[in-house]
Amino acid sequence: MFTLDGLEYRIDGDEGTVAFEAELMTDFLTQVTGAAPSVEDLEDWWGGGTIVAHRYSWDGVSFVVFDNSTWAPPEITSPSLGGVPVSTRDGIAVGKSTEQVEALDPRDVWDQDGDGSFDHLGLEARDVPNTESLTRPGEPGEEYILVVISDGVVSSLGIGNDFSDL
Repeated sequence: MFTLDGLEYRIDGDEGTVAFEAELMTDFLTQVTGAAPSVEDLEDWWGGGTIVAHRYSWDGVSFVVFDNSTWAPPEITSPSLGGVPVSTRDGIAVGKSTEQVEALDPRDVWDQDGDGSFDHLGLEARDVPNTESLTRPGEPGEEYILVVISDGVVSSLGIGNDFSDL
């Protein structure tokens, strides 16, 4: 299960939560998918050529780890990983319809294509202490499960927030 705290799992009688830490997440995803990740160096966004992060990718999932961090929240792009289904607590998974997401009264995050319909939505939001929302000034910041919609269905699940601009 994809949560704000990590990936909760129940596999062959074993259960637990894998936190969004790079080493833990790498070990878990390698075990679940049965494959080592492909690793890509990511340069800074300003064209300086400096490597600032690394993208770890498997079939259906990837995450980015910045050089000064170990935080590694994944982006899920498949309804299952290594045959293990992945969904939110509310049952939202890659492939679910926009209508199923909208029935949960998600927070509107971004209309990427500018068509007037939000294609980035937030579910299961919670306040984050010591932050301030950039979209709701004066209120605490929130983090949420970011649901991306493409062609009327969920195309990915990730982690989003309204208190940072990166």
